[in-house]
Amino acid sequence: VPVLQVTKTIDSPNADAGDLVTYDIVIAHAPGSGADAFDLNLTDVVPAEVIYQAGTLAHVGGVAPASLNITGTTITASYTGLNIGQTSTLRFQARVRDDVNALQTVTNTASVAYTTLPGSGAPSLSPYNALAVERTGNPNDPGGLANNLIVSGSATFTPPAGISKVVLGTSLPATPDPNVTIGERVRY
Repeated sequence: VPVLQVTKTIDSPNADAGDLVTYDIVIAHAPGSGADAFDLNLTDVVPAEVIYQAGTLAHVGGVAPASLNITGTTITASYTGLNIGQTSTLRFQARVRDDVNALQTVTNTASVAYTTLPGSGAPSLSPYNALAVERTGNPNDPGGLANNLIVSGSATFTPPAGISKVVLGTSLPATPDPNVTIGERVRY
């Protein structure tokens, strides 16, 4: 059975408002994968806290997808197959929105569903076993819960806390913050 993994990374785990970030998505066979994977479909919804940068979605290494698109904030890619030992790397850039909250963890997840056989597959591969079906990643297909061929990977960033200024004391107790006077010493 093929066992894939999705590794998603971001170049700046502490990105802040206005920063340009680069996401990489690597699809590969996991250790112990025992067969080629077919009919791969990747989906990645760009989070609301970042703005996809037009024209930056690209295949940058390994097996090229048969299709690679972005519609709205959803990235999709499809592959006819990924043989054992093969990988595919996709990349895109996004700008962190100016209104992102400090210390808010922003997660971006890519998922890949795949099958065990090329093409649409037969409803049953054996007249003697009703569960001898193509595994698809969709538990609603014949085979039920054995159709678990869907994997995902996530990358996160957390904007740092902003700087705050607080008056700790003044040289004249009679002038409380913010009503300090000229020449008064203020301790922050």
